Amino acid sequence: MGTGETRAFRAGAAAALLLAGLAAPAAHAESCLEQAGAAVEPASAAKTTYVFDAARRAVNAAGVLWRDAGHHAIRLRGGTSACWSGGAIQGPYPEDAVYECAFEHGYRGGPCWNFHTTAGIAPEVAAPETVIEDLLVSDYGDGVSLEAASGAVIVRRAYLRDLHDDAVENDFAAAVTVADSLIERAFMAFASRPRSRHPIDQRGNVFTIRGNLVLLHRFTHAYKGRPGHGGFFKWPQNGSGPRFAVTDNVFVMDDPGRGQLTLPLANQVAECRNNKLLWAGTAGAYRAWLAEDGEHSDGLRSNRARLKALGSCYAVVVKPAGQSKAAFLAEHWDPLVARWKAANPAGRAALQAGPSQAPAGAGSDSTGSSSSSQASRKRARRPEGSSRSTVTSPLRSIRSKPAAMEPATPSR
Repeated sequence: MGTGETRAFRAGAAAALLLAGLAAPAAHAESCLEQAGAAVEPASAAKTTYVFDAARRAVNAAGVLWRDAGHHAIRLRGGTSACWSGGAIQGPYPEDAVYECAFEHGYRGGPCWNFHTTAGIAPEVAAPETVIEDLLVSDYGDGVSLEAASGAVIVRRAYLRDLHDDAVENDFAAAVTVADSLIERAFMAFASRPRSRHPIDQRGNVFTIRGNLVLLHRFTHAYKGRPGHGGFFKWPQNGSGPRFAVTDNVFVMDDPGRGQLTLPLANQVAECRNNKLLWAGTAGAYRAWLAEDGEHSDGLRSNRARLKALGSCYAVVVKPAGQSKAAFLAEHWDPLVARWKAANPAGRAALQAGPSQAPAGAGSDSTGSSSSSQASRKRARRPEGSSRSTVTSPLRSIRSKPAAMEPATPSR
C-alpha cells in the first residue's frame, strides 16, 4: 500500500473510532405524523394512489405491505404539503432483472423482468414539501422517483435495498434531502441529472445527504452490460447540477464503472464533513480509481485530486490485501447496519416483509456480499414460472404483480 493509501487508511481508522463512540441512537425521532393532527389517513394494501388536497394531511402506512404492486407501486399526488410515514413496498425484480428486454442489456429470451422506469414510490405533490419517512422499498429499478410536478422532498429513516437503478432519483430539479437512511445494494445512490430533452439549471438547489449508510452493488445485468456498479452521485456534466451538502455518511464501494461520480464535485460543495468511504475492493483497483481521469465539471482530472480538494471531509478505509471482502464488511459495515435496523421502523418492517426477491445463487462479485446480505439471499427463491421508530439513525448524533414483459424495442 502506497503512502497516500496508508494515510487514507489511518485517517479512516480514526474516523471509525469516532463513529463507534457516537453511534448510540437517540430516544425519539421527529415524525411528520405529529404535525398532521386529525387529518391522518390509514393506508391500505388495496390502494396505491394517495392524494394530498388538504392542509396537514398525512398517510400512516405502518404495518402495511405492498408486494409486486406495479410499475410505480405507490403514487403521491395533490397540491398541499404531504406526509407519508411507514410501510413496506416489495417489488418483483430479481437479481438478474434487465434494464430493458434487449440483447444489449443482457436479455436472452423467455420471461423478461425489465426494471427501467420502475419505482417503489413516486412523489408528484405540487407543494413546498413532501416528507417520506420510515419506509422500506426493495427490488425495483428506483426506490424513490420524483415526478415532474414534485416540490421539495425529504426522505428520512428509509430502508432502500436491492435497487437496480437509482435509490433516489430527481430528474426534475426539486430540492432533495436524504437523511438517516440505509441504502443497501443499489446500483446508483443519488441521481439529480435531468433528462436530456428537459435540461434544467439546478445550481440554486442543494441536494442534502446526511447521516446515511450507503452500499453500492453491481447486479447481474447493467445498462448495456457495462462493467462495475454506478456512482454515489449522478450529476450533469455541464456544471448545472445542485450543490452538495454531504455530512456524516458511510459509503461503501468496490467496483465502480469507469467515469462514475463517486465523490462530490469539489466546486459545487455547500457543506462537506465527517464522511467515511469504505473501499471493499482490491488495493490495485483502489489505486486505479484514484488515478482515473473522469471528465467532470469541477475540472479535476482524478479522484486523487478530488479527495485532496475535499480536504478532511472524507476519510478512506481501504480493505487490506489479506482480508476477504466479507470479513472487511463484517468489521466496518455490518455492525452499523445491524444497529440501524434494530433502531428504525423500516429495519423492523424488513423482517416482517421477508427476504428480498433476488434468486438464490444469482449475483456477481460486486459490493454487497456481506454476511448479512448473503444470508438473506440464500433464503430467497425465484418466483415460479417467471424469474422470479422512534429512534434515529446510529450516525445521526454526529451530524397487483406486473407481468413479465415480452421483448420490446429499447429506448434510452
